[in-house]
Amino acid sequence: MAFTVWTLPALQKGYGVEHDILTIDGDPIMTQILIEQLAPLTRPRVAANASEAMKQITQRVPDLILLDTELPGTHGIDLCRALHDDARLAHVPIIFLTAQTGEAFAIEGLESGAVDFISKPPHDLQAPPWSGFARPRENAVGTGPSDPRARAAQPDRSANRAHQPTPL
Repeated sequence: MAFTVWTLPALQKGYGVEHDILTIDGDPIMTQILIEQLAPLTRPRVAANASEAMKQITQRVPDLILLDTELPGTHGIDLCRALHDDARLAHVPIIFLTAQTGEAFAIEGLESGAVDFISKPPHDLQAPPWSGFARPRENAVGTGPSDPRARAAQPDRSANRAHQPTPL
């Protein structure tokens, strides 16, 4: 399953509940994309650089921070470290927005306090994690179609469950 902001415990309040998400990105086009993606969940706050972000965080601590790795005047990893080292903010999940790839960057980002990465441009930030698992009641375990031919046409997924780990 792809990452969504709903996968974080702080944001699993459900639809209709406003979440406080601070997006820190110096790119106005990316900021607009993020605002459009997050609008159904919240009125996202935005900051174009580290100093604007700190002003907003001082006013109100967010539920989640989406942080660009390349900010004007500072690197996102440095800001992430500073936020994570602040006792008032250490509980706030920080997710990097990045076009960078590579194991070294991922390790450095996670060691700085980030909980995850989202590649730019982001896709489907607003889908709750259970949306991909929604299925009609007739397909639920023990309540399959009553027609034996329809049941026979469905793949048997139970045989592989006990011994194959679920990929993350």
